[in-house]
Amino acid sequence: MSNEFPEIPAEEFNPNGENKTVSRKNINSEDENTVSAKGNFENAGEYEELEWEDEFRKRVKKKKAIPTKLAAVANLGLDVAQAWAANHPTFTVKFIDYNGLLRQSQAFLNELNQSKNYDGERATNTDNLTTIGKRLTDSLRMFKNYIKAEYDDPIAVKAAYIQHGLIERSTNSYGLPRDNDSRQQVLIKLVAKLQEAGNPFAGKSYGLSHWQQLQTDHQTIWNNSKNTRMGKSDITNNTDAQFKELKNVLSKLRAQIKIDFDGQDVNKVLRTFSFMKENA
Repeated sequence: MSNEFPEIPAEEFNPNGENKTVSRKNINSEDENTVSAKGNFENAGEYEELEWEDEFRKRVKKKKAIPTKLAAVANLGLDVAQAWAANHPTFTVKFIDYNGLLRQSQAFLNELNQSKNYDGERATNTDNLTTIGKRLTDSLRMFKNYIKAEYDDPIAVKAAYIQHGLIERSTNSYGLPRDNDSRQQVLIKLVAKLQEAGNPFAGKSYGLSHWQQLQTDHQTIWNNSKNTRMGKSDITNNTDAQFKELKNVLSKLRAQIKIDFDGQDVNKVLRTFSFMKENA
């Protein structure tokens, strides 16, 4: 005789205390939503299997017909336009044709690619600003040493700092502004002071030619950074508008297809337009 107990089917009790076997059909693989929905009905114990399955279907989250990510919408537009031209060339709607959809989708994708390029440029500009910032810091330390070596009187040292455009960052501490626009103005003033006849620091290693190069490099890098930020801002506004417009066109087209192909297997028709490719 076997020592194992016979397997007992899963059961639940209804409010009257009677047990009722629950079918486990089609619930071998479950996600969290499935478990949650099934658990509610097992605890209630008042629904027949068919009623439970119907109600469960209502609770299953369906994928959105139109994706929400920018690149996915652009690629869907391209796929739909190409499938429309290949599989339904005579199908027409009032608000767009497949050539128009193809152009609109490609233009949107181009904008997204340009936005990525700006992201790359912005990262490069950030690195360049960090590098020029370090060069300025190191050079300023050497230049201030020149001034302190030239003047013994602390008051004269302070006056020389101010004459060369340096600003007071904290008590008795002078340097360059943190803001890059203001920093560029100070660099211009510093170079102009070094260009004056008789300036004792102009011919030194960290003198006029050195600061002229730093001022030019900083100006170039900072202008590039500002231009990139403005370009990124403009293209972001464009992509936002194009995204909404293209998504709206695809939604309208999908709805019109369901109307015009009424009576046919709608899902099959939508697949021939590449609308359900992501769900296939």
